[in-house]
Order: sequence, then C-alpha cells, then structure tokens
Amino acid sequence: MARKSWTGLLGVMCSAAALFAPGTARAEPPITAGGIQLGLGFRYGFDFEEGDLNPWATGFGIEGGYTLPSAVYLGANLEYYLGSTVESLDTEVSSNVYQLSAEGGYDLGFAERFVLRPKVGVGLAGVRSEVCPEEGGCDSESSSELLATPGVAFLFLGEHFSFSADVRYAVIFSDPEPLNGVLLTLGIGF
Repeated sequence: MARKSWTGLLGVMCSAAALFAPGTARAEPPITAGGIQLGLGFRYGFDFEEGDLNPWATGFGIEGGYTLPSAVYLGANLEYYLGSTVESLDTEVSSNVYQLSAEGGYDLGFAERFVLRPKVGVGLAGVRSEVCPEEGGCDSESSSELLATPGVAFLFLGEHFSFSADVRYAVIFSDPEPLNGVLLTLGIGF
C-alpha cells in the first residue's frame, strides 16, 4: 500500500512539473534566479500510520539554497520534529524524528515576486523511540534511515525578506515498514 501511494504521488509530481515547465519562449527568469535563499520555519508532520503515535508532529527547521540562472534550485534542509507520546497498558511510548536532506527543484516565476518550486529531497532521517513501563526502566532505540521528500513550495519574495509555504510527502525507509507522512512548512527567509 505504501509503495502504491509513493509511486502515485511521484507520478502526480512529475506530471505537474511537466505541465508547469517552461516552453521554448520564456519571457524572463524567476526573481530567485542567481540568488541565495536562507530561511527558518515552523513545521508540522501528519503521520499516515495506524495508531496515535506520530513521530513528526510539531517541528522546526532551517534551510538554505541557491537558484542557478537557469532557474534550477539546489538546497539543503535540516529539521527537528518533537514527535509525540502515548500511554497504553501502563506503558508510555514516545517517538520523534530529525531529518537532513539535499533538495533539487525548479523555480517557476509568477507575477513579479511569486515563485512556485516543485522539488524533491533525499537524505537521512534519525528516528528515536522510547518505551517506558510504569515500573521504570525505559528502553530507547535510535536508527538512521534513508529519507525521500517530494513536494512543492510557494514563495513570496519581498525587498528584505521572504515568506514560504510548502507541502511534502515524506517516506522514511525504515525496517520492517516505511514511515509515511505529509509535512507542512511555514517559513520566513532572508
């Protein structure tokens, strides 16, 4: 099931990128072309797995990148998610995630200061979980897993700042089952 949703979303993203890709007669490059972007932001991740334990939930991040004169975007993203804690049968279980990824995309300029950026990120996710029985003696486990995050960002670039919002589909290729979720980001940049 997770593989079908992943490949379906990837197909939709590729179709959207092809639909919005510039033709041979492009008037001018987006406002981001030839520029560096740095930003801080609030994140929230929705988990697709069964149960109440969400390893993403509220998070924070920092990102940076450069848009080439050809409108190709290259960047990096560092995020930390606080995760969640649930109680079940006299046991407390908690989990959270941090993610480090490289991103590539293509900037499409709309109006004078608006940019739409289809993108995909790949990197590593650190997944931490802890099980604490009521009697005490917590047991924790951490692992580093491959991460993929296709998505799309919308940017407004002002004179001295920028605002961004993006949505990404996240897949952490953990064993035995991958973790799947949707990540929402609101950010301010310089």
